[in-house]
Amino acid sequence: MTTDISLRAAHAIQRQGKHLFSPLDSKAFVCLIGAVVFALEEVGAVRIEPAEPAHHGRILPRKMPEEAHLQAFYLRAVDKSVVAFFLDCTAEGETLQAEKDAFFHALASEPVKTDNEAHLARLQQGETEDPLLFSLLSACDLSRGLFSPPVYAALEETEPTDPATRTMMETLPLLWMLRFVK
Repeated sequence: MTTDISLRAAHAIQRQGKHLFSPLDSKAFVCLIGAVVFALEEVGAVRIEPAEPAHHGRILPRKMPEEAHLQAFYLRAVDKSVVAFFLDCTAEGETLQAEKDAFFHALASEPVKTDNEAHLARLQQGETEDPLLFSLLSACDLSRGLFSPPVYAALEETEPTDPATRTMMETLPLLWMLRFVK
């Protein structure tokens, strides 16, 4: 079993003792919502319309994802811009209860736990690369606590090859500032 980027990111965030979907861990929140957008695109549920700046691209629907932990996010995201989706998910008073329930259920699944643990262990030992996960964690200042300095340096040299992905990664700190820095 291979977990999607949203579950890999959630696992890495939890390993650092951060809360998922909590404004108290705002950078972790932005990282996870960014990972959800990438996961929706990865499974073919949406397409992000290219835009300048990238976070104004519309999230165009393709098909409902089969993965239960992405379905409520899909319904929330379609036909919004990326920034509107982020602001909606992080709005004051927003609980994301359906999204949280499905996400925590998926994370608790034994095959997902096993895959996430094995994948993170291979990354920490420098045996594999995951440029998207590393970029997500780095953009939100969550990567240094997970990797030893030599592995961190090696991972820092890798980056997602897709230019649209790289551009979207650059917007995550901006999305965090738009919502959480006042």
